Amino acid sequence: MLLSSDIGDVMAAENFTDPYPLYARLRRHAPVHWSDSAHCWLVTRHEDVRRLLSDPGLRSRDKTAQVAAMEPGLRAAVEPVESWLNLWMAFCDPPVHTLLKSPLKQAFTPAAARADAAGLDRLARTLAAGLGPGRHDLLADFAVPFAVRATCSMLGVESAEESQVLAWSAAVMGYLTSPGFQVPAAEGVTAALGPLRAYLTDVLMPRRGSQVAGIMHDLWRTGELSLDQVTALFAQLLTGGVEPVSTAIAVAALGLFADPLLVEAVRSGEVRPEAVVAEALRHDASFHFASRIAVDGLVVAGHRIAAGAPVKLVIASANRDEAVFPDGERFDPRRPEGAGAALTFSRGIHHCLGRSAAVVQIEATVRALLDLPVPPRPDGPGERLPSFGSTAFAAVPFLF
Repeated sequence: MLLSSDIGDVMAAENFTDPYPLYARLRRHAPVHWSDSAHCWLVTRHEDVRRLLSDPGLRSRDKTAQVAAMEPGLRAAVEPVESWLNLWMAFCDPPVHTLLKSPLKQAFTPAAARADAAGLDRLARTLAAGLGPGRHDLLADFAVPFAVRATCSMLGVESAEESQVLAWSAAVMGYLTSPGFQVPAAEGVTAALGPLRAYLTDVLMPRRGSQVAGIMHDLWRTGELSLDQVTALFAQLLTGGVEPVSTAIAVAALGLFADPLLVEAVRSGEVRPEAVVAEALRHDASFHFASRIAVDGLVVAGHRIAAGAPVKLVIASANRDEAVFPDGERFDPRRPEGAGAALTFSRGIHHCLGRSAAVVQIEATVRALLDLPVPPRPDGPGERLPSFGSTAFAAVPFLF
């Protein structure tokens, strides 16, 4: 068995662009591993991650104690951002989590997602038809425009407002995917929050351009939620829509169109497009971690995790666990057990509210690309961006 020191530095540069070899070593040799460089426990096997996602002995990400111990200059930059992030559904627990999530459930049912399917199909087909013969960046020319319009439409953001809204989203994502606490990234979020609040109160919510916008407006006007809570809701729905959906579209396209036999199997009906999407979401989850804090201390696979210790449940590793997904490193929509056990959308109280919407959106893009007269094909594996805890692409070249 490898010693803990033989696992390698979790924060090494190569793990930011391709962490899967690290995840495989951890699953095999140190499935519950304390990393000094990342300053957290990493839990990587499917059985443990699945159980702990619903374990009341873990609470959501809360860096209040870390922030309090910072030197004054760093704390001044980071504290306002961390206080606001503690209002996100993903980063808080009941009763606040319930207060935030419950009113939105009606807008994110499977039926609500299917009601948008025809419009999403039209959008995907229009964008796909605009990709003329030649080399295109599938990410920039197709996946991102689709995810942006689909997500913004759901939130009530009009086309002319998208670029500004996305700039605010990029500032937030820049902080969330930075290793440690980065002052410039924190300052970017702080600078974005003021204009974002004004946009919500003065433009988006009063216009009530979508069911979500109307719900947020009512919650704010009645005082059920503060403006900071409403802003947190909007930001999480925005970042949780654009980035993961566009990434999943790229992963699905790379996996499907790299294999002409698989393309023919899907076109013939032997393999369903839904299976391609489910496999893409399993194979390369957009967000790799569910960050938690141990409440009173617990034992996982023989390891004592002390109260207050930070824990990262590595969903992206669990999704490739050979015990559940044989040959899990391979993209295979035909796998007999399917991808139903994947943990991409989490589980328990923190399951992803937008799961149904995301799946319907990605399926629309796969159908649109399959219906092109000549199937596109990848021009390389895709250029990955270095990112801690997420899958991100700089470009995904395709030949059309």
